Amino acid sequence: MVKETILNDGFLIIHEINPQQILASYQIETLRIRQVLFFHPKFMKEIIQHNPSAIIEAPLKYVISEIDNERTMITSFNLDTHFKGYHNLEPLVTKLKESISELQF
Repeated sequence: MVKETILNDGFLIIHEINPQQILASYQIETLRIRQVLFFHPKFMKEIIQHNPSAIIEAPLKYVISEIDNERTMITSFNLDTHFKGYHNLEPLVTKLKESISELQF
């Protein structure tokens, strides 16, 4: 559902990481966890134009964690602090926050 919502909003899924599988290879058992890295080309264009040193902060990431058999938690970067310290990106952060808040899970 998370990946479908991201794609339907025009974002690209850059990569998906399965920490549960990685940890299992070290005999560490966890509940289900996935990390979905995503970004939108129009926002990358703005970063490149206004402060290319901030490219390291892209892509964004959702972590989908199983709490128990009935509940799942979705966490993400705090965009108010994620791009903090990068000059000329305040309008971008505002747009990103608006776009992310429109994602309905």
